[in-house]
Order: sequence, then structure tokens, then C-alpha cells
Amino acid sequence: MRALMWALSPVIASVSALQQQLPVQPQPSTPSTTSEAPPVEIYVCTGRDCLEDGSRETLRRFKALKDEHGLDVKLRARPCMGPCGRGPNIDARRAGVAVKSPGTGVTLWTDVADDRGCATILAAAGEQLVPEDYEAAPPRTFAESASKFYRGYWKQINNVLFACTIVAVDWLYQERPDIADEYSLRIAAGLVLWQLCIRAAQGRMYVRASEQPTAKRRGEN
Repeated sequence: MRALMWALSPVIASVSALQQQLPVQPQPSTPSTTSEAPPVEIYVCTGRDCLEDGSRETLRRFKALKDEHGLDVKLRARPCMGPCGRGPNIDARRAGVAVKSPGTGVTLWTDVADDRGCATILAAAGEQLVPEDYEAAPPRTFAESASKFYRGYWKQINNVLFACTIVAVDWLYQERPDIADEYSLRIAAGLVLWQLCIRAAQGRMYVRASEQPTAKRRGEN
């Protein structure tokens, strides 16, 4: 028993710090007249690859921490969030704003293997992904960020872009000639996907990273 408590002590310490960062909302004695979103929302990918990599276990670990410590956290399973083969993928938000994944600059955590990892994500929820005035940032800022993170994923990027009925690389070139003159097609693809990630994180759109049979490319009848 002592050995078990010693092994669990780092997790308990992480969760103790977590409780201070994530205030527990007291249950009202009377029904509340206002509807407030939970301070933290955690979405776990349940696409095929992530299921094979243990996303059900990741979801279970989050729920166990939530129940044990009475945390006001919304937990949900989601379809494939892409890119594939990197799971379990986690989307963490606070008050509807996506939070930053350590070391990536986007909203996905990967390879959550233990309670400490789950507690770290919960404790970190609240760090904003992008500044509020992100639309005013120079295009190069987004292009460089996208090119760094998505290096090696260009095939997947193009699959997502051309399967999506909302936007595609050729659309970017038609609508933004200044981008077409300055960036290669590969950088443009990263820029488009970077914008899609931001908008998806803000709840403005959702992009599924798998090609749909009914999807049509721009210009097709």
C-alpha cells in the first residue's frame, strides 16, 4: 500500500494544483436562470486510429479524475479530428476558447498515457490558442507557423482541403493574389489549414479529416 501511495503521489499533487486552477462551481439551491458553460471542455477523438491507440482509456481517465475531484469539466467523445495516426487526439477548451497544446501551437494533445498527463491537460486549459486580433496578423505569420507544424503532412493537408466543400488551395490563390505571388502552393495549403484550425477551435466550422464520397471539388458540377 505504501508503494502504491508513493507511486500515485505525483498524480495527487498534479490534481491538487489542478483544483486550484479549475474552480468547482457550487451546486445552486434553486434552479439557475442563466446557462453558463463549464470552465473546461475536453473532447477525445474516437476515430478508428485513435480508438486503436487507446482513446477510450484516455476518456475513462479524464472521467475518473473529474468524478474523484468534483471538477466542473465537460467530457465528450468526438469523431475523427485528424490528422490521423497521432492519437489519442484531445481538444481542450476553456469558455469555448481553444487552449494550446504544449509544443505544437494547436489544440491537439497526443499520446496521453496516464493520469498525470490528463491532469496536466486539465490544469493547462485556459491558455488561449491565438490572440483575439489574429485576423489582423500578417499572412506570413500564419504561413510560417503552419509550415513548421505541418511539415511532413502535406498529403493529408491536400486531402482535407480538396475533400472540403468550404475552401481549397485554388480558392486561396483566386481570392488572395498577394499570397499566390509570395508563397508556394505547399505553404498556401498550410495557411489555409491553419485558418481552418483557428475557425474550428472557435466553433465557427468543423472539418473532418476524411474524404467524403459526395464531396465535390471547386468547379465540378
